[in-house]
Amino acid sequence: MQITRSAAARPYATRGHHEMVALQLQGEAATDTETVTVGLSHFLPGGGASLSHSPRERVYVVVAGEMTVVAGGEEATLA
Repeated sequence: MQITRSAAARPYATRGHHEMVALQLQGEAATDTETVTVGLSHFLPGGGASLSHSPRERVYVVVAGEMTVVAGGEEATLA
């Protein structure tokens, strides 16, 4: 079992993102996990990210507030 507490999570930079802070919780440099990466992103009002292609699948979970996702000509608000 590998645990990363939010107080100990290290911030990391992400290209194409603005007005946000990302914390690495699992995978990459945070733990020995090799097949899954888990990050926690805190977007400020007006913050966002540009759509980009990645070999990794992405899962977004909105914990508080709401986020509007625009992709492929479709728009969805997650709350």
